[in-house]
Amino acid sequence: MLKLLVLIPIALVAACSEHDATEAHTAPMSSTAAMKDGALTAMDQSNAKSDLSHLAEIRKAIEADDTLSMAAKNVTVLTKSGVVTLRGTVASAAERARVEQLAHQCPATKSVDDQLTVEAK
Repeated sequence: MLKLLVLIPIALVAACSEHDATEAHTAPMSSTAAMKDGALTAMDQSNAKSDLSHLAEIRKAIEADDTLSMAAKNVTVLTKSGVVTLRGTVASAAERARVEQLAHQCPATKSVDDQLTVEAK
């Protein structure tokens, strides 16, 4: 049963689409491309109990926010030792700020590495 509980948050992270951290690029980034540029991927997510509960708390806050678009709700969230990495594309600068704010509001968050991009219109 414990293995199942650990796999559920990992599956949530893996299900999130990953995107390049540049403003001009909005197509999904493959894990291979992410590894080449040194960007974190879902495989870098810590399996420590504290990191997984931290991840779940942030993910729950993002998903519960009805002001966010589906794109914003599907950003990649990675946590390791209190450091939160946010990756993906959001619809606006306001959404970017809101997702970062939700990550900062979690008591376990020490810092946030905001790699989110705003969708080009």
